[in-house]
Amino acid sequence: MARRESAAISDRIPPQALDVERAVLGSMLIDAGAVASAMELLKPECFYASAHKRVYECMVDMFDRDTPIDILTIADELRRKGTLDQIGTETYLSELVESVATSANIEHHARILLEKATLRHLITAAAEITTECFSSEQEPQEILDQAEARIFAISEARIKGSFDSMHDLLQTTFKDIERYAREGGVQGVRTGFERLDEMTAGFQQGDLIIVAARPGMGKTSLALSVALNASKTANPVTTAVFSLEMSKSSLVQRMLCSEARVSMYLLRSGHL
Repeated sequence: MARRESAAISDRIPPQALDVERAVLGSMLIDAGAVASAMELLKPECFYASAHKRVYECMVDMFDRDTPIDILTIADELRRKGTLDQIGTETYLSELVESVATSANIEHHARILLEKATLRHLITAAAEITTECFSSEQEPQEILDQAEARIFAISEARIKGSFDSMHDLLQTTFKDIERYAREGGVQGVRTGFERLDEMTAGFQQGDLIIVAARPGMGKTSLALSVALNASKTANPVTTAVFSLEMSKSSLVQRMLCSEARVSMYLLRSGHL
């Protein structure tokens, strides 16, 4: 049954959007700014058609070399690489330009190609996982770990940062400044330690807070107290604790002792 389903899947055409691929390439031909926008999101494998993939690779290579990009220069570059015949002729490049009226939608179109490529990668990963499940002599846990790694790699590849303009950032920043003046006081996450909150105005979004001290000075206790206090404020903040030092049970016991203000030693020794 599983093999018949696998065969049926293999007969289907993988997710793709050839018209959108042509629109992206056409936008890159008429607008140099569109090249940079596309490069932020797309890799060559995001294109399903091999001809489109070669044209995109050529454009990226020319952009990196600061070479002007137009129909004539791309045709000359493809001819030099010996791949122009595989794509067609200069007429096809002209058709790419004619397929779009504006490059304004380049980012939207690029994201469509990115989603289609993600689906193709998932199909490939699923097929490999299925094959291993039927034929591999590996332990199930090993197969599961490899499957998780494949899916995580696909997910990680989609996570990309992008550039923000100073114009957009200033608008948000001035709103924050006005809120500070209007509300005053601690604007970030309260730690529960008033003096610390006064010095830092609370822990701010996006901050990385490092607690450094010699061993045995109470770093874990302080971090747990901050996490616990933050979750008990008037505006509770969801917190997560990751520890390489203590087990889940030990962390809970320490939190309980902190709340009850009793000795953890007395708790564990049965002398409460």
